[in-house]
Amino acid sequence: MATDVILCGEPWSWLDDAHIHLRQETSLQPHELAELLEAAYFSPSEDCEADSWETQREYFRQEAARLSTKLLCGHDEAIRQSLLDATHRELRYLVPRDRAATITIRGTDVTVALAPPQEAA
Repeated sequence: MATDVILCGEPWSWLDDAHIHLRQETSLQPHELAELLEAAYFSPSEDCEADSWETQREYFRQEAARLSTKLLCGHDEAIRQSLLDATHRELRYLVPRDRAATITIRGTDVTVALAPPQEAA
């Protein structure tokens, strides 16, 4: 069949239940696959104790992006991209514009180095 991806499984289920088949020479990009996964599988819970629709959708999108990157680019790139996304979402605003921060994580140890302010040019 001349297609880059086949998605199998119940519609509006969870990504863990999806069966994703990719053509080896696909030109599909991770963000494109993530969008297909969202269209095929995202269905928010209507349980009164569930997070909001927006929160559920954002969580699904993060997981779809991680899975898409892993499938198309490899495990290490998926980890790198997940760290980058989390940094943009949660940490970036904490670092002043004229400073640089270096975060090192090894196991349960986390170290943070903050560079001195950079003088304006």
